[in-house]
Amino acid sequence: MAAFEGVLADLLARSPLLSGRELATAVYDAGRSMGLTDSAMYVADLQQIRLIALPLPVAESQRTLDIDTSLAGPAAAAVVARLDTADGVLTWTDCGHPAPLLIRAGRVVRHALEREPGLPLGWGFLIASPPTEHRQRLQPGDRILVYSDGVTEARSPDGDLYGEQRLADTVIRAIAAGDPAPEALRRLVQSLWHHQDHKLRDDATILLIEWHPTAPGESAHRG
Repeated sequence: MAAFEGVLADLLARSPLLSGRELATAVYDAGRSMGLTDSAMYVADLQQIRLIALPLPVAESQRTLDIDTSLAGPAAAAVVARLDTADGVLTWTDCGHPAPLLIRAGRVVRHALEREPGLPLGWGFLIASPPTEHRQRLQPGDRILVYSDGVTEARSPDGDLYGEQRLADTVIRAIAAGDPAPEALRRLVQSLWHHQDHKLRDDATILLIEWHPTAPGESAHRG
């Protein structure tokens, strides 16, 4: 889910890789509103990211570096990830973005996917300091929640932040109710929308993936 007002400043993209067993994703957050001059370059950047981040069977560090050197617009935070749907190995790079959350057996596994974040994309930082690849083997039924700071920093009319705890609690309640990943995500979007009194004040992007091992040729992810 990518929700925004005005000029687009977030991107969520996903696609199967050429191997047929991997899911590639990229969550990209420009971190600020843009005027018309910046937005023209930004739209071009998004097209580059769709081409680079998704269909190529290369390492996540190289994929992230390719994105970084292609950007012409403002600097951006990003998580670029790949999930092997056969064995549940999640590989990702974190470029100044909030860490993904791992939800297992109805609870958030605190700090499970927290790593030292790398530098943001778009200013060529990664040429001198390549991004670090991280890996985590998932368990059947695990859910991975990736979100931009427009979610946790969303404010109510009284100034109350939505926050990571509320974010996690909303997803966990949906899991406890037996909701599949798409319905859990729908509930989360509704909660965020209601918290802001139905008025978006920042771009908000949410990606929720649920992994189950499957036989070859079957879909192994949901969300």
